[in-house]
Amino acid sequence: MKKTISKYSEIIWIAFFSVLQMMGYYLQNYGSVFPLNKHYAIKQFLLAAGLTVLLISLLKLTQRIKFNLKCKRLHEKIIWKHNVSGKVIVLISWTLLVLSWLPVLLAYYPGVFAYDASNQVLQVINNSYSTHHPLVHTLLLGKLFLLGHVLGDNNLGVLFYSILQMMTLALGCTYLLVYVYKSGISKMGYIVYLVWYMFFPVHSILAISTTKDVYFAVCCMFNLVSALFALNGQLDKKWNFIIWQILVISTCGMVAFRNNAIYAIVIACVPIYFLLKQKRRFILSGMILGAVMAIIISNILAFSLKAEKGSVAEMMSVPLQQMARVGWIHQGEMDRSLREELYYFIPEDIMESYSNSISDGIKDKVDVNKVQHNKMRFIKTYIKLGIHYPREYIDAFAALTQGYWYLGDKSHSQIYGVGNEYHLGYLMTNCKDMPTPFEVTPDTRFQGLEEVLEGLFSDNEYQRAPLLWIVFSPAFYGWLLLICIYRMIKYRKYTMLSACCPILFYQMSLLLGPTCLIRYVYALVVCIPVILYGTFGEKIKNERMRHNT
Repeated sequence: MKKTISKYSEIIWIAFFSVLQMMGYYLQNYGSVFPLNKHYAIKQFLLAAGLTVLLISLLKLTQRIKFNLKCKRLHEKIIWKHNVSGKVIVLISWTLLVLSWLPVLLAYYPGVFAYDASNQVLQVINNSYSTHHPLVHTLLLGKLFLLGHVLGDNNLGVLFYSILQMMTLALGCTYLLVYVYKSGISKMGYIVYLVWYMFFPVHSILAISTTKDVYFAVCCMFNLVSALFALNGQLDKKWNFIIWQILVISTCGMVAFRNNAIYAIVIACVPIYFLLKQKRRFILSGMILGAVMAIIISNILAFSLKAEKGSVAEMMSVPLQQMARVGWIHQGEMDRSLREELYYFIPEDIMESYSNSISDGIKDKVDVNKVQHNKMRFIKTYIKLGIHYPREYIDAFAALTQGYWYLGDKSHSQIYGVGNEYHLGYLMTNCKDMPTPFEVTPDTRFQGLEEVLEGLFSDNEYQRAPLLWIVFSPAFYGWLLLICIYRMIKYRKYTMLSACCPILFYQMSLLLGPTCLIRYVYALVVCIPVILYGTFGEKIKNERMRHNT
């Protein structure tokens, strides 16, 4: 009976995946997840069914492959663990990571001063702060920039930041690598993980990019790995308090570097409480204390810096986008009273700024005070529009989030533009303008590498690489996480599932955000190796234990 349920649950998951991919295909090519007519409906159904059958066949094929672990080779693989000390592993891994990323720093010297960098630095320069961006990151970036300015070179300030962030990210990756090493990963597996961190371009470019997402990702790694160390007991008891402290600090960092992380942490506490029997108090106390500390620190900073509150429009990205899509498509045929209600919150001239894949054109221009002072009126208008135009609401949400669930999505790499002339594309490598005398001037020291990377990620040439392009897709990592969560539930790996709850709920919170970018999911990108190992590495680990006995 259990095997039958398991079999059908896998088929349902595969069918669900296939349907979403076909909906994403239609959305990208025809502007809607819904078929245009009966002909397209039949075609969409057949394509989804065909993909389902293909994936089920591939699944059965992989299940027939048996892992032939010979005792002699197995012994050769695990003996390295006993001959190499943990300190050596830490030193070698961290050093290799930093050295492998240095050429990219030289290519984009003094660093990638992009994204929200100029806005945050100007807050520090003008002593006029906003909580729209985490104040901890604003101060870190701004103060290091001013240090370089005082020393007579603005580039030097950006370089200080780039080096510090690069070293910190390498430390987080090393901590994760130490965990899989302690868990008994093979020598080859460890090398594969290390090489992936060293040479996957997303790591090296974001390592030197002035964005809060990198520090947030580091905190997520420390949080996840600390929870796993505590739950699986790989370390001696004398390490318990140190691990708990790291858990507290990393949780504090998550909330401090990402405004929406607090919701993920709070929600994650609920399943963790029910899933864990042992170490429940250990994990929950660390997470709760860390979150409280972050809130206190953020409030103290906001009060002392007299920071203005960030706009609530960011939290309203989805409903504003849905309403704007209705007006953008149907304003000529809409009932007059309903149209007037819509225009009250989203004027007609703002409606023209609607874009399928990003809500900035709408949320950054609307008067949020009207929404805050007329909440019930806004809610009623939102509901009425949804009742009259449900299709547009679904399409608006799908278009805004397709980068998180459609593997073939390209919008996430084209949102701000494409082309190395402006250094825009999959990854932003442009240099933000700054007023005199605070200009930052790109000064490449490795022009050949810069040209290669610009071709790959500003011209989006990586998308031409057969199959390889998929590892750059944000949706790829989301689906890997869902596969791992499904397997954890299926095989009752509740300790692993508990440790993954914060990153899972953070990932879910992104569906309510303004768009999809790879930097938003970077926390999952850097954490996915340990999640995969904890989910699928158990079989090999059991074989090793059987061999040792």
